[in-house]
Order: sequence, then structure tokens, then C-alpha cells
Amino acid sequence: MLAVDSPFEDRFGEVVRAWVAPTQDEVGVDFFAAFLDPQASQGTFIECYVDSEAFIAHAKGVDPELRAALYAIASPVSFDVYGEISQEARELIAAGMPTYHRTEAATTPKAAGSFSVSRSDA
Repeated sequence: MLAVDSPFEDRFGEVVRAWVAPTQDEVGVDFFAAFLDPQASQGTFIECYVDSEAFIAHAKGVDPELRAALYAIASPVSFDVYGEISQEARELIAAGMPTYHRTEAATTPKAAGSFSVSRSDA
């Protein structure tokens, strides 16, 4: 989750739309969405990848200008990881101090092997 500076809520939408659009073509991305709660000035990214390698490829491929634009108007609040991820992926996101949630049940075999990230530092 991100705390979005209230005067920049429209800018938040512009930045995240630019951030989310290319994920449609990324291999291994099951789902990627960004949301804004304007009353609370909170933004959320929800991302689901088929495996750790897909997440790592995404994280390393984010446009640095988009990352800078996002952090100019929003600050990390929380970062949650759902499912098992590789040590390399953990090291990549360690600075965000994520909370990890182990998968106990899933509705499909594909979901059981996937993981989802609700990120504050997308």
C-alpha cells in the first residue's frame, strides 16, 4: 500500500496506468492492477506472477523514470507477499521490509504455485 499525496491523486492515476500497461505483454504475469482509495489517499498494487522468475523479470524491468515519478507523489506504507518465492526474489525486495504470507489453500493448481504481491514499493 502507498500513501498518496492528496494533491497528486490524478497524477497517481497517470503514473500507474503507464506502469500497468506494459505488464500485459510480460511473460508470467497473471494479474497486475493498481487501485486508489481517494478518501484515504491510499494506492495499492496487486500483482500475481506464475513464479519468482516472472516477478524478478518484472521488478528489474520497471522504467526508472516511472519509479521516480511514483515515489515523488507516494510513500510506501506496507508490502505483503502471498505465497512462496525464491531467495533471489526475497533479496530483491528486502529493502521494502515485506510481510510474507504462506499459502495454505488455493482454488486452482495454478494459483497454488503462483504468488501475489500487494506492494507499497512496486
